[in-house]
Amino acid sequence: MQRQRGFGLLEVIVAMAILAAFVLMTAYTWSRAPKVHPAALELQAALTEARSLAMTSGEISYDPRFLGADGATVTITPAVDDPQHASVITVYRSRPRRNADPLSLDVGFPPRRVPAVFSVAPDSAGNGGGEPFGILISSAGYASFRSGWPLPPYPPPPGSYFTSEQPCSDNGEAITATDGVASETHPFTCREGTYDASSPAS
Repeated sequence: MQRQRGFGLLEVIVAMAILAAFVLMTAYTWSRAPKVHPAALELQAALTEARSLAMTSGEISYDPRFLGADGATVTITPAVDDPQHASVITVYRSRPRRNADPLSLDVGFPPRRVPAVFSVAPDSAGNGGGEPFGILISSAGYASFRSGWPLPPYPPPPGSYFTSEQPCSDNGEAITATDGVASETHPFTCREGTYDASSPAS
């Protein structure tokens, strides 16, 4: 009767090599999980929150902190620990305008750190460039941009304000998110203050 042969050393080595390759490929796939689209969705959520705040900013408030709130503001700033690959998205009540309440954080939408950086395509209205930049939304829902603001240290000083704002193009703006490997661009509608990142786009 023939004796059953066990695995040889060479077969074991080959099997281990195949298993190691599979593990490495799986780890790489997980490490490259989508980062850009979730980051774009976070910006969409922040702008939706800001628009909601802005549209009610002229109403009667029983909270004395917000009696003079005027619109809302979203800032996109480089993450201090990784400014080349990450950003912080922050929503503020009011806008930095004279005779308006100082900017105060929206406690219902804490600052979000995302693994991507954002930029605005240059347009005829003078908007464009990378971080930092601010998007200011009026109580009527109309948006304006502020390139190169706020400056470090973040957040902006409570007493800071603008005497004028950069108009937003009637044709809208294009905001791009990138993580250094992948990127996607979505439209921002200035007259409605809306940003649609519901589906990945480029």
